[in-house]
Amino acid sequence: HAVKVMDRSGKASYGGIIAAFNEIITISTEKNYRSVVNASLGGPKSNFLNAGVETLHQNSIITVVAAGNKHQDACNLSPASAEKAITVGATYQTCTTTGDFSDNIAKFSNHGQCVDIYA
Repeated sequence: HAVKVMDRSGKASYGGIIAAFNEIITISTEKNYRSVVNASLGGPKSNFLNAGVETLHQNSIITVVAAGNKHQDACNLSPASAEKAITVGATYQTCTTTGDFSDNIAKFSNHGQCVDIYA
């Protein structure tokens, strides 16, 4: 079941995101779904939005979020800074002269202690 929060221009308010989180909790509970939230969005750090991620966690909903792509500390952004989120930074792949592939952290990827994994 998909729940979309962005408008046609790719924008969403934190209130709209929280409303979507609440809808996901309701659907997951009513239908007894095992749920995962994939949130490729972000903005300035917000205790309000991070608390929404905590509420998802308390309802056994895994939340995976983007670290962001502005080469800055992800701990200054939400929901990337949410303690219960799995925060994912960006990588790119290169091919060596021997034909081996190497994963590297993308120069534009956000970084810091809040990033849990790079993919």
